[in-house]
Amino acid sequence: MVENLYFFAFFAILSLVIFKFGQILGIQSLILQKFNDNFLRMHSIDSESLKFYSIKTGIPHSVLEGMFQSESIFHNEILKEDDFDKRTALYEKIYTESANATAPYLKEYFKDIVEAKKLIFNIFKKEIKGKSIIDIGCGSGGFLYVVAQSGLAFKTLYGLDVKTPTFPKDQYSDQIECLQSSIVNFVVPQKFEVAMLDNVYEHIAPADKAFFLTSIANCLGLGGKLIVVIPSRLFGPADWTLLVDRSFSANIEATCLHLDETTFKETMSNLKKFGFGNFKSPIPFVALNPLKQIFPNFRLPSSFYAALEDSLLLRILKRIKFRGKCLFRMEVIIIAEKIK
Repeated sequence: MVENLYFFAFFAILSLVIFKFGQILGIQSLILQKFNDNFLRMHSIDSESLKFYSIKTGIPHSVLEGMFQSESIFHNEILKEDDFDKRTALYEKIYTESANATAPYLKEYFKDIVEAKKLIFNIFKKEIKGKSIIDIGCGSGGFLYVVAQSGLAFKTLYGLDVKTPTFPKDQYSDQIECLQSSIVNFVVPQKFEVAMLDNVYEHIAPADKAFFLTSIANCLGLGGKLIVVIPSRLFGPADWTLLVDRSFSANIEATCLHLDETTFKETMSNLKKFGFGNFKSPIPFVALNPLKQIFPNFRLPSSFYAALEDSLLLRILKRIKFRGKCLFRMEVIIIAEKIK
């Protein structure tokens, strides 16, 4: 009954937001744009998408094309591989290659990463304040750098990844401990109160999920919080398959580094198996990010969004597009508590 009330209240607010978007953008009569089936089947890189992401990241066309090709090969190989050690070698190889390929262009891009991580930090500030924090798959270390830079109280900051983070060497990075390790099957030197998985879950092959989630559960104390942000499969792809299709409409599946773009329902089901519960979520719609910044502490039961995934409302929202992109793209964002 409560979730039904949430649903109708959410629908009313969302209807108003959609109407306002229509007024502002002049797109009340949006038409679902269709892609050429043969083009998508071939997975050919779209020149406009290549140009767009090259400008956005500062990475040259040729490097993006090379990454797309090598990551596509990795995707096919690792999903077929049955041997754990061989999968581990494949992860290490592709992420080392990707890090080396992008390293010359990340100095300036790190500033953009920090700005993006500030938005995420603001949403989860109440969960991380005064806590010991580990960022699993921390990449460049942007999120931890923002926490250190913010002045917010914390106990410890740890970053875990296969490559050492590339953040600047200054008074903020000096507060961060870096652990270079596989993120699939790992052991850490202490129990943490908060674990962050920001666009990492989808990089782990289904065959490795049990190792991965066991390691995460073991690094958290009872009552600890796991924060996950994952691209939704219903609005994918969100890896470099975007060079083929960046409509966020699930026209094709991810074929690069994303091995398991998922849903609220599937993620909660998996996390329950490893002792997590009490799932809550902030607003998961990317277009409503400004609203999330105004109301960063707003939470609903994650089960509400799981129900929304199977609803007529979501099918309608997926048809609303602006400049070829799904306007109301949803991410899977969950705050889970370790309850056993």
